[in-house]
Amino acid sequence: MGCFSKCSETKHATYVVPPITVLAVWWYVPTVSEMSALRSERDQLQASIEDLTQRGGRIKLNSCGNSGDRKRLCMLVDQAAGKFGTTQSGELYMIAKGY
Repeated sequence: MGCFSKCSETKHATYVVPPITVLAVWWYVPTVSEMSALRSERDQLQASIEDLTQRGGRIKLNSCGNSGDRKRLCMLVDQAAGKFGTTQSGELYMIAKGY
């Protein structure tokens, strides 16, 4: 008699757990078409990252200014690469570090 209640609980659990597992997998695992769409999106994002890297995406930007002054956008430059432009025109250019 003691086995009856335990055995029926075990049988009940055996029949309930697999459908729950299948349902959970169906609910959380993406379909083949969803995986294909995600791979395509990943490839497009990787191409965008490579394009940005080539066009200045690695430039280190910061906010610069003395305390109390308005914070302004600035970037890390490679001083050894030289300065370009003229001081007469007020336009001074420098190479961004890493380029």
